[in-house]
Amino acid sequence: MPQAFAFTEPPFMIDFDGRWATFYTSGHPLMLALGWLVGAPWLMPPLLGALSVVLMFIVGRNLFGATTGLLAAALLAMSPFFLMNASTFMSHNTAGFFLLASLAALTASKRNPIAMGLLGGLAFGMLFNTRPLSGAVLTLPFAGLILAPMLSARTRPRATRVAVAFAIGGGLMLIWYAFYNYSTTGSPLTNGYQAAGGLGDSVGFSGNNSIAGGLDNEVANLAAILLVMNGWPLFIGLAFAIAPFALGTRAPYDWFLLACGALVFASAAIFVAYSPVYGPRYVYEALPFFILLTARGADVTAARLGDAITALGDRTASQRDHLAAALPVYVLIVGVAIFASYSWVGGRNSWRLDGIPFSARAIWSDEDEMKFLDRVAAANPHHAIVVLQSCPYIFGGSCYENLFWRNAPTLDGDIVYVTDAGAEDARLFAAYPCRTIFYATYSPASITPGGATPAKTGETCS
Repeated sequence: MPQAFAFTEPPFMIDFDGRWATFYTSGHPLMLALGWLVGAPWLMPPLLGALSVVLMFIVGRNLFGATTGLLAAALLAMSPFFLMNASTFMSHNTAGFFLLASLAALTASKRNPIAMGLLGGLAFGMLFNTRPLSGAVLTLPFAGLILAPMLSARTRPRATRVAVAFAIGGGLMLIWYAFYNYSTTGSPLTNGYQAAGGLGDSVGFSGNNSIAGGLDNEVANLAAILLVMNGWPLFIGLAFAIAPFALGTRAPYDWFLLACGALVFASAAIFVAYSPVYGPRYVYEALPFFILLTARGADVTAARLGDAITALGDRTASQRDHLAAALPVYVLIVGVAIFASYSWVGGRNSWRLDGIPFSARAIWSDEDEMKFLDRVAAANPHHAIVVLQSCPYIFGGSCYENLFWRNAPTLDGDIVYVTDAGAEDARLFAAYPCRTIFYATYSPASITPGGATPAKTGETCS
């Protein structure tokens, strides 16, 4: 009886040949499953987030040097957008981890091209298995990053080994993608998004979406990311991220990062809706590139300022004097980042936007859910079925989604939470013999006993 357990429409679950699975691809659920093995699936998002900070340093150091790497890691760790997503069960933080892991491997491939190329391909393939659209749009710039060294005879042998190893790793992940699709939808080329009813219609410029609607979504994403990426004043915005280009950079890696960030950001235009849950999440995979560009912009600005001040003074100034002249830029950007992070953690920032927590505390605060669970605890149900009768719309869907996940995966736990099936309640109750029935409303919270479900035919509840 799927209608008794439907917490959103279109459904987030697909049922194929007796197998019940989320419509999401496998990358993020696989990471949560590792946490489940030790009884702590909640551990994985913050763990992957912490590892992402380390990987951000490695990527920044490999591309531009230790200073840029340290600054990029610090900016990521203090980003409200990053902290929001590393504190939730959504897949974007996991995708960011695989993205940075692939970049870290590829930018370290000089030391061991085969091993790093293979690791980069596996991680990129996991990115595709986590957020297929982001993986697809990043394929072209990553191919450019891997293949560009082949233009030089000196670097061609190493680049060839990296490319072949990357292709093998990515190919293995494509095989896994097809196998997982076949296991959950019956077709290796049909993923859960496509199989889950109208979800497949949520992408593209047909039906409810249009190019104009997609551009509106892009404007909304840009406005939101200016608020939450670093949390600092809007007059700074993305100034440091575009500074390398404003100052005439010729560094290929700068343009690579810009291409990657722009492609991920632009891809959100094909979604039928703008969904600012924990920030503009459809463009979350652009965050690592924008953070790296911001750190790079601060580094370039500091260097240019040092050059200018040195040129006005003693042209034979030492490197230490040059650094001292550039130091105000680093002090400014780190100081503003610390202040912005502190403001968000303490709930003292000025911005408010529906769906985006205005503080760290707001991530976990759901007063209606807490009140409801307090009522359930006071009723102390056991071997019960709780029928949710009144379920108002909340941001993102029905309030039942806050309760559905509390069920055992096999839907046979001590307490089973269901939605009211109306005329089908009798058939639902027959599937749960000899249980106490409770009828509940979510807001305002209430729970009252309503008798018991019947015994199986020919048996008694005693």
